[in-house]
Amino acid sequence: MTGTPIKVQCTECNGFHDPAPNADFDTLSAMACTEVDATTQDIYETFGINRSGGRWDIDDKAGVITFTMADGRACDADYDFVGTWAVDNETFKWGWDHPYATDATRAAADEVLKQGKALDAKVLTTNLLKLPEREVWHLVSIAAFLAQLPAIFRGRANEKAWMYFAFGRPTWRAA
Repeated sequence: MTGTPIKVQCTECNGFHDPAPNADFDTLSAMACTEVDATTQDIYETFGINRSGGRWDIDDKAGVITFTMADGRACDADYDFVGTWAVDNETFKWGWDHPYATDATRAAADEVLKQGKALDAKVLTTNLLKLPEREVWHLVSIAAFLAQLPAIFRGRANEKAWMYFAFGRPTWRAA
């Protein structure tokens, strides 16, 4: 993690600092990204997720995300809320400490916190991180990998924030 663009928020000064090097975190990140990138790509291609004209919706009580294609077909998958990334200040807030997370949607984020403590990885146990958006995908892949969910997705929460999810293999809705 030396030279990583991810900064952790200090509990003493509230500033953002480099995390201590952690080889276990680096190994976990590499494994997660390799596996989750491949399965996400397969799911996106199979179900047409992210194609123009589609939309996504979530039922946070049931923990279900629905992807509706431009042609009206829709598929559903169980999801976990991983966190949000703020555009203005480039900060990421983990789902394990986020008011948006519900009991039905926080398992992946909770697993991140648990494994982060076991690995002594501040990037996984600090609730607010400062990082460029491209680095958020690594964290979301780790959450999906730890929760054994095969895919990741981001959707715009509003003009100033993105929401990130890990989700299971979708199934087509009956016509």
